[in-house]
Amino acid sequence: MIDKEDSVASEREGAQLGEGASLFPHLLSPLVHGRLSLRNRVMFSGHVTLYAKDGLVSPRLIRYYSERAKGGVGIIVTEAAAVHPSTVKFPEMIRAYEPRVMGSIQSLAEAIHAHDCRVVMQLAHGGARMSAIDSGMPLLAPSAILSSMYNEVPRAMTIKEIKSVQEEFKLSSRHAAQTDLDGVELHAAHGYLPVQFLSPLHNHRSDEYGGSFQNRSRFLLEILQMVRAEMGTDRLLGIKINGSDLVAGGCTTEDYIELIGLIEETGSVDYLSVSVGTSRTNHKVVPAMPVQEGVNVEYAARIKKNTMIPVFTVGRIYRPQHAEELISNGFVDGVSIARALIADPDWVNKAALNPKLIRPCIAVNQGCFGYLYRSRPITCLVNPRSGKEFEERALPSGGSKRIAVIGGGPAGCEAAITAAE
Repeated sequence: MIDKEDSVASEREGAQLGEGASLFPHLLSPLVHGRLSLRNRVMFSGHVTLYAKDGLVSPRLIRYYSERAKGGVGIIVTEAAAVHPSTVKFPEMIRAYEPRVMGSIQSLAEAIHAHDCRVVMQLAHGGARMSAIDSGMPLLAPSAILSSMYNEVPRAMTIKEIKSVQEEFKLSSRHAAQTDLDGVELHAAHGYLPVQFLSPLHNHRSDEYGGSFQNRSRFLLEILQMVRAEMGTDRLLGIKINGSDLVAGGCTTEDYIELIGLIEETGSVDYLSVSVGTSRTNHKVVPAMPVQEGVNVEYAARIKKNTMIPVFTVGRIYRPQHAEELISNGFVDGVSIARALIADPDWVNKAALNPKLIRPCIAVNQGCFGYLYRSRPITCLVNPRSGKEFEERALPSGGSKRIAVIGGGPAGCEAAITAAE
């Protein structure tokens, strides 16, 4: 069966984003800088879905991303893919270090490129931001400091283990480079392993990977060089990075500005996706309804003033009007959005045609974030089709009926929409 789309979705393949140029001329304009060439300034940011299967990119996950590519986004960042067996937090997690993953990555790339959208794979190691129970392996971190998420003390990594993890980043990026992916993004935010090396709170080492800021940056900078070598000169390498750890004794905005200066000197990175926080401040990593929109913009804006690398901001951005203001005022070069695009895959195309038709994200975090703590695949409170794009929908009956829907909540509204279709 073929799904019946709503009125805007059925037009989206033929719609020209230029039609919305008068409303959002900056948001919908191309972003071209070196290797980075996007049709607009909207990024679908990496987030865990638990839609992967057996360590591979599943057909369900491909359809999920394809809907957002078809909906108009410029670039998609996949959910975090594990680079090493010690960081497999969920059984469903993509395992980028295994050669068998390449076939499913190729299928993903082909599906996304069919809609003139770029796609990069996020590579990650959580370090002590998880439990050893998850992977069944020793918990690795720069130093034996009690985890801020679990009542576990990780093992301080030996130099041999540091080199091993770095080599797995390299291997994972090599697998990506052997497909038609546009590149990779390194997860160096939110208290993941690179941040643990950077942070004085977690790194008490006295060797070449500890002590001075230069030494604490070494782990990440060496990985960047290795990954860029695998990506070659034509593919993208982005970084998800903090603008601040938001924790006393952690890395500050000034620290990250210094780090980005070191990164810029390598000439290896094509964009920065600036977030904030660690596991100690999860409420800022995925800001909920009471949090002001654009809560992290100030950090991204400060970084943009100090670098020539294109900067994306993330965090409670759900209105195209707001995104347009951020870009037109020069605060950032683009916006990185997850939940608003989970709520409405056609967010970009609707912004171009009629922004009033956008189904708004209400930032309740019940299904898109809260379910992860139960090891359940994500859902969306306002979009029951999210994550079920692979399922067949009933065709129109061919006749008409008068149907009364009792109740105007999300379920009632969706019942009315489905009945109308």
